[in-house]
Amino acid sequence: MGSNKYLNSDYLYADCLYFSCLSSVIKFICKIS
Repeated sequence: MGSNKYLNSDYLYADCLYFSCLSSVIKFICKIS
């Protein structure tokens, strides 16, 4: 049903990378504010 592309390992890896980056930025902002 088109959900197979979301199981792509490259997509999941990029997604995890994005969210870990985002959380790091948020933690950094909280630390300096």
